[in-house]
Amino acid sequence: MPPCVVRHGIVGPIEVRDERGRRLRWDTADDGAISIRLRKGESGFGPAPDAEAEVRV
Repeated sequence: MPPCVVRHGIVGPIEVRDERGRRLRWDTADDGAISIRLRKGESGFGPAPDAEAEVRV
């Protein structure tokens, strides 16, 4: 299963959660990207620290 790599552009600490709100494990990739292991059909999201919006993958 290849990882989902996301270049998020969020400055500061981030959290990645599943659709139930549980924290997902992720790794730092290159150039400010993160690498998330998601199974087919799974999704993750991260609340943007300075906005009310979310970043969904």
